[in-house]
Amino acid sequence: MQLGKGAVVAVLGLMMASGALAFDRQLMQAAAPLPASAALVPAPAPAVAAKQAANGVFIFDAATVTFTNATTMTLSGLPNSTAYVQYPPRVSGGTFAKDVFFSTQLKDSASGKWLGGPQVLLQGTMSGNVTDVIVIMNAPVYDSKTKDVTARYEIYNGTDAALPASGGVANSALSSVASASTGTSSPTLLTIVPANGVMANVTAFVDATNIAQYTSSQGSVGEKAGLIRVPLGYSWPGVYGGYYP
Repeated sequence: MQLGKGAVVAVLGLMMASGALAFDRQLMQAAAPLPASAALVPAPAPAVAAKQAANGVFIFDAATVTFTNATTMTLSGLPNSTAYVQYPPRVSGGTFAKDVFFSTQLKDSASGKWLGGPQVLLQGTMSGNVTDVIVIMNAPVYDSKTKDVTARYEIYNGTDAALPASGGVANSALSSVASASTGTSSPTLLTIVPANGVMANVTAFVDATNIAQYTSSQGSVGEKAGLIRVPLGYSWPGVYGGYYP
């Protein structure tokens, strides 16, 4: 049976109405609150990578450290060698020649940064006061003419999270400053240094998280460059006035 024009229009209207009702039901279902069992659960925060622990320290002196600006510092009056100590269980020690230590030969194999971009405790005097400054140091350049070293740095901003390694001399210094009782003589820890500020009579402690990468006897860069290895017993007296981790 052929539908008349009016019937066709009526059927189309019914279909459109039915479709609209179905669409309205879908909207209502979408807007309806979810049952408690189906409530959305926030995605877990990404896991924070655990810090590597410092397993050794490099130590050198500098007559002065000048903070040229907020990212560059100059180390002057450096000795000809830098000492290192590797912590237990494989205790050892030795020295690097200055021009080798402050060079790309000690580049970390994973990050490509000098010693992996280590945390460094600088202790000296500034404006006549005993002062500690903790920096993240990278890209040192040794000038064979002036005998100075220029390096990039970021200053410690006052939070443990800012330090790349756990343990080590820098964290021990922080603990010492934090636990110092009233009336106890303790260095001032600076988290801001003025442009062209100068520290004098500086001792630097460079925390290393994979010191064997640079000091291993298995053909290391250090030994190829004339590293002197001195095995030490477990009676090593410590460094930085007892700040031995």
